[in-house]
Amino acid sequence: MLFFWGAGFASGKFQRFQCGVDRNNFLDPAVKTLKSNFIMKALLKSTWILLVAVTLMMMGNGLQGPLLGVRAVTEGFNSTITGFIMSGYFAGLLFGSYIAPKLVRQVGHIRVFAAFASIASTCILTQAAFVEPVTWVFMRFVTGMCMSGLYVVVESWFNDKADNNTRGTLLAIYSTLQLTGVALGQLLLNLASPSGYDLFLLTSVLISLSLVPVALTNISAPTVEKTESVSWKDLYQISPFGVIGLFLLGMVQSVLFGMSAVFASLIGLSVVAVSFFASMPFIGGILLLFPLGFLSDKLDRRKVVILTSTGSAIFAMMGFIVFDNNISLLFLVITVYGGLSYPMYSLLIAHANDNARPEQMLSVCSGLVMIFGLGATLGPLIVGFTMDWYGYGSFFLFLAAVHVLISVFGIYRTTKRASVEERLDYVPLPMRATPIAAKTLAKDMARQSRRLGRRMQRRRSRKKSA
Repeated sequence: MLFFWGAGFASGKFQRFQCGVDRNNFLDPAVKTLKSNFIMKALLKSTWILLVAVTLMMMGNGLQGPLLGVRAVTEGFNSTITGFIMSGYFAGLLFGSYIAPKLVRQVGHIRVFAAFASIASTCILTQAAFVEPVTWVFMRFVTGMCMSGLYVVVESWFNDKADNNTRGTLLAIYSTLQLTGVALGQLLLNLASPSGYDLFLLTSVLISLSLVPVALTNISAPTVEKTESVSWKDLYQISPFGVIGLFLLGMVQSVLFGMSAVFASLIGLSVVAVSFFASMPFIGGILLLFPLGFLSDKLDRRKVVILTSTGSAIFAMMGFIVFDNNISLLFLVITVYGGLSYPMYSLLIAHANDNARPEQMLSVCSGLVMIFGLGATLGPLIVGFTMDWYGYGSFFLFLAAVHVLISVFGIYRTTKRASVEERLDYVPLPMRATPIAAKTLAKDMARQSRRLGRRMQRRRSRKKSA
């Protein structure tokens, strides 16, 4: 009661008192902070049930990746076949991002969420019953399509409930919960043997449970608007580094998500060690997500991306050197690698939007999400093939090589285009985002861009008058 009374006082009497003072008064920042905190708490109160659904959904999604990887090795699937299975998920994710918004407009959010959650829950059970590659590839494709639909529903709600003051914070919370849910889900691999049915059933239960909060929510369903499109040629002209960087990054991050458990199983790690090996990159990503974002707001964002990509390449090479003789160091290496690599997704999207006009940002964000998805579909295919033909160490060599390409292209681009004078604030974005999340980010960045434009115009006016 005291909190609500104090919040009401801050938004009411303090606001009326503020009208009679100068904006530079020392009370003004305090009043703004109180109002902002009150708005954010009210938003979390209205969306917490969706955040619970996201956490359960990501735990189920995080568990089934390493579960299928370990089971595939146990069943004797070669790495090339397993790569096809893992790529099926990302192909489905890409396909689902096209069809899910249309379905939501036709039948509504809750029905789409219920249908896709039920189908995704059934897919993992089907994979437990029919252990053969063709079925698994198809089921992974369907699972990816369903997960994309679930993301669209949740992200549409977040986009609708957030305003200009809370959108970036809500996206940051959503991104952190995604990484946390995946990391926790992968650790659940320790609860039973991947050779049995128990973990498949647990995955199905977690995905099904994510339906309960959404089905019982009384939050009004938002309207899903059509996402604008932009040609890839125009997208490349706006941000060459953003396009090439995200395509290449999609390759390595899909490998890290889909093939890390396969690699760990093939080199002889126990199931417990495999679960930790798969989860450590996500833990590293959580730890460095905001520090790297803060740094990118202060420096040329391209230089931050180049440094993090170079660091990722170095740690990937260290992984190649130590993977067969020092497991303890390998765990440290993969944690730091994930901490450097995962934030690059948000950094590159923020960099691309630094060069876009406000009216272009929705199209730019949506296009970049698709570019990332295309790269993600190719990554496991390539690594699966190279691990069969060139040995298990090619897992780390591929990661290192792709990050070197990102760094080299980034250095090249710094010689062709000067850094922007004013940068937009960094906002963490979910790695497997849909165009709906891109739209949410675009709204926030467009607002920032207009504000920065006005600030630059005032600076020019002051210089002229001086």
